[in-house]
Amino acid sequence: MLTPMANRPDNGAMNTTTTFNGTTDKVLVWLEAYSGSNDFVRSVQSAHAHYGLSDKQYSAIERFMGREGQPEPAGIDLRALPEGSTFHAVEGSSQLAFYRVDNIVTGKLTDRWNGWVFVNQVIGGSKRGEKRGSQRPGSSYRGTHEPMMQAILQDPRASMARYGQEIGSCGMCGKVLTDELSRERGIGPICWEK
Repeated sequence: MLTPMANRPDNGAMNTTTTFNGTTDKVLVWLEAYSGSNDFVRSVQSAHAHYGLSDKQYSAIERFMGREGQPEPAGIDLRALPEGSTFHAVEGSSQLAFYRVDNIVTGKLTDRWNGWVFVNQVIGGSKRGEKRGSQRPGSSYRGTHEPMMQAILQDPRASMARYGQEIGSCGMCGKVLTDELSRERGIGPICWEK
């Protein structure tokens, strides 16, 4: 068990066991049994297994345990959007806003960005855009423009079509729309079939 530095029998050296003076420590037992997806707790688990815990890590886990029974705030999950790069237009607070959402699904577990989603706001004709937020695998969206992300999630195909109608490029792949029907739909003929 980790105890305050002054009270440790080893004078502050870190301990990787779940007991102290023959008694089981409930914080360390909880930490070892944790199977959730919180990145911080997972990193502390790894640190505990390899090096032991500092007093600050121990205290942070105690605080986390106190919140664990409380429901997490509902987050925005952009992984429901189509894979690859898609383009969206939604009504902002004062004007139409354009976004590029990159939902990276490579199927390769070794790929560094597999499972990530990146959001860029398209400004001034550049399809690359300016960073607005991202979503790691197993977590929810972190960034700005959350109301717009929720609007995109409500009807992704409509926001992609609106982008195509406004900009003249396919909302699914970004290619220029060349025929009347495609410009009307906002989505090119190949993407329309998907």
